[in-house]
Amino acid sequence: METPIAIKIPEHVLSFSLDQEFFAVNVTKVIEIIEVPKISKIPKAPAYMSGVINVRKHMVPLVDTRVKLGMSATAFSVDTCVIVVEINANGQRLAVGVLVDEVLEVIDLTREEILPPPKFESNDYERFITGMFSVEEHYAMILDLDQIFSLHEVIALESVTQAENEKKDQTTKRTKQPAQ
Repeated sequence: METPIAIKIPEHVLSFSLDQEFFAVNVTKVIEIIEVPKISKIPKAPAYMSGVINVRKHMVPLVDTRVKLGMSATAFSVDTCVIVVEINANGQRLAVGVLVDEVLEVIDLTREEILPPPKFESNDYERFITGMFSVEEHYAMILDLDQIFSLHEVIALESVTQAENEKKDQTTKRTKQPAQ
């Protein structure tokens, strides 16, 4: 049986750091990278939910990526920033801000440079790590943003965004009504 010929397809990923570890996401998921804006906290939100932020007059849920991945909470520094990404879940697209320690660079990879994630007894992470690649003497994990959040979490993120945007729309309508 013949072995299929590997086709070299470049993968463009945006690399970033979390707690001195390296990660990456497909650049097609990235909407923009911004400085950390004012964060509005949400009472009783899950620990990974930092709150909501205003991105071009739209309320966007902000996730502390370190907490979501089981690390300590983000320690804000001059390099801390937000990557606004698009996730596809439940048949809908949702903008989410992911808090990262530092954005590094866009890297072009070939399929051959992408290694499969390691296999362990408990592969809870396997659903959201699509591969790994070498960065100098370290490895970076490629995250599948659509898989990091469960359906329940996506619905919660959507409801936060919708509630905040509806509240803002009502306020805008009230301020635009003519005085009688």
